[in-house]
Amino acid sequence: SFKVIRIASYQVTNDYLSSDLSVLLYSSETGVWTFKVIHSPIQIGNMYNINLNGTIYFGCLSVRGVLLAHDFYSESDQFRVVQLPDYPDHNKDYKRTLTTSGGFVMYVRTLAKKEDTVLKIWRLMNNDDYSWELLWEVGFPITGNYAPMAMHPFDVATVYLWSQRDDHLV
Repeated sequence: SFKVIRIASYQVTNDYLSSDLSVLLYSSETGVWTFKVIHSPIQIGNMYNINLNGTIYFGCLSVRGVLLAHDFYSESDQFRVVQLPDYPDHNKDYKRTLTTSGGFVMYVRTLAKKEDTVLKIWRLMNNDDYSWELLWEVGFPITGNYAPMAMHPFDVATVYLWSQRDDHLV
């Protein structure tokens, strides 16, 4: 079975501290559209999201170091707040992305140093506490700003980086 999610509206609440996301849900099991309001204890930063296995993940610009997650196969009407693995280490020079690979949400971060670039990749575990597992921490001998763009959908050992100096994928 599958669900189709259509965002109907977004509204900030509680003097801009929290928010509500209204969605229309189609279920292939019932063939019916339903309406659902999902409450978030913090504001959704933007509407960019990742969908994986029925769960939607939003980045949050109003609170550093967190994601919002909601499982549309659950009965819950609340977003869960997921702490990012490198929080509170929020260096402005980090280049980051959220992507999927191998059936998991992945968090990829690079940091250009004087003699090399450090790449770290974490996997969000499919458990109740939304913990992160560090998969890779690699320093490679190239200098310059390389921003992580995505990962191969099936091969967790393949990362696509964007060379900001040369404007091409690495």
